[in-house]
Amino acid sequence: IDLTTGLGLQGYRAVLLAHPHKPVPAGVREQLEGAGARLQTFPPGRTDFGRTPLRLGAALRALRPDVLIEYSADALPFLNWGRKSVGNPRLIFANRNFCVPSGPLGSLVARALQRVDAIACVSAAVASYWTLAAPYLDQSRLWVTYNGVRVPPAEAYPTPAAARAALGLPAEARILGTVGRMVRGKGQEFLIRALPDIVAGVPEAL
Repeated sequence: IDLTTGLGLQGYRAVLLAHPHKPVPAGVREQLEGAGARLQTFPPGRTDFGRTPLRLGAALRALRPDVLIEYSADALPFLNWGRKSVGNPRLIFANRNFCVPSGPLGSLVARALQRVDAIACVSAAVASYWTLAAPYLDQSRLWVTYNGVRVPPAEAYPTPAAARAALGLPAEARILGTVGRMVRGKGQEFLIRALPDIVAGVPEAL
């Protein structure tokens, strides 16, 4: 939504190609439409290498975009090849993590990565990973683009004492927290495994 809004301010109109197996919530649809985006769902094929690329290619030929932003490394080989037939738009790989396929597909992705116009890394750590793991990449194409976070003004936050009281936490409690999606790659399991040792050493921890 933020990307769509920002692109609109720069004179671009965003079209989002969505997969029907991962439906977009109605509230998000409304916000995207409010930002001027068009959401287009295309039916997939039985496999990633079957009819899906053909249907995606047809959508791109109809749209003839100026810029392509792709979040999945798996699709880069097809998009890098297919963009030649739709005016050769700029291709940006928005890389949120280190997830790159292995095997034959991994080799195709590695070749495609050398031909994208930019790799937008979500953090300096991700950019450093690419610098070390893929020295064949043109380092000038690695761009660090942090996630936009709307931060309310300081006066909108409760005091620490009020926040603890609202959650029913003792004022003297030692609070341990973590921020991240509940997926395996975020390592939440390591924190959970460490909790007994933490509580044993710091009984007042919550």
